[in-house]
Amino acid sequence: MSEVKALVECPVIVGTAGHVDHGKSALIEALTGKNPDRLEVERRRGMTVELGFGELALPSGKIVGLVDVPGHAHYLRAMVQGATGIDVGVLVVSAVEGVMPQTREHVHVLELLGVTHMVVALTMRDLADAEMTELAELDVDDFLSGTVFAGAPIVPVSSKTGEGIDEGLLVRQMVAVAGCKATPVFVLTKGDMADEAAIEAIRERIRLIAPEVPLFVVSVENEDSIDELRGIFSDYTTGLLLGESGVGKSSLVNALLGEEALATGDVRASDDKGRHTTVARRMIPLPQGGLIIDAPGLRTLQILDMETSLKLAFDDIAEASLGCRFRDCTHGDEPGCAVRDAIEPVRLAAFRRLLANER
Repeated sequence: MSEVKALVECPVIVGTAGHVDHGKSALIEALTGKNPDRLEVERRRGMTVELGFGELALPSGKIVGLVDVPGHAHYLRAMVQGATGIDVGVLVVSAVEGVMPQTREHVHVLELLGVTHMVVALTMRDLADAEMTELAELDVDDFLSGTVFAGAPIVPVSSKTGEGIDEGLLVRQMVAVAGCKATPVFVLTKGDMADEAAIEAIRERIRLIAPEVPLFVVSVENEDSIDELRGIFSDYTTGLLLGESGVGKSSLVNALLGEEALATGDVRASDDKGRHTTVARRMIPLPQGGLIIDAPGLRTLQILDMETSLKLAFDDIAEASLGCRFRDCTHGDEPGCAVRDAIEPVRLAAFRRLLANER
């Protein structure tokens, strides 16, 4: 019976909302790898005029249906059609401009349609400094305080740098590794394909989330960066590469070996996603000592013992929570929370988002 229920169970439908040119379609593309704008006129003008659709596999394995709606006032009817039947609204607000007329209009439409769940994506974070971002957050929070969406979580994101978008799988991988009592290491590949500002923005974001985890930026075109990574291996070290398809895991192994031992593939031109070149795990001895395991690309990652893994990966939060007034404190807005003052907000937000995805 449970198998039949699983077959007919409908996925959660998430729909965008927000002012024109605030980055709704860019956000969907960053999440899924596919541009939701289907018409040639939409891509040429850079403006959505009809509904776009997609799906997203969450780290927990659940599938979410996505609906992208037009933001221009002239296409409000199409927006209403798309918003009808959605379960969760993603209000997209530019960190540069803040709340705008269609922001307000779309929120009121969602209220009229009976939508009660919302997440705010504060987009274009790469174009706004910390002060602008904070002002935009306050603007959004103040506007939503008079609606059913008061207190909705606000997540600063950048479709360009990946801030706030790619962190979910990254944090989940860190927690999974910690749960196995292994040592996590972050490796940013293809360092030659990004400008220094973008790399530094990503590095800083990761430092805030996981300050104790070693971080390497490498390029197969830069032997010095590969040599630096080789330094973490010894005769008694076994490394496992985790990551999505197309991030360069097999190319990294080849660089560490100094030879083309593994097949590699280009990303697809159609959606800029990696091909599944690696289809089986392989354990390979390294010349300097140690072993490395190349594994197929990940789309999701389930953690069997989430409670224990979280305590190991976020031991500082576990320790600080002992001082909370309430034993079931979620470290949100509860009074007497000892965690909020002790933990970096970005790190705490990553922890709470991971917990929310498990519910």
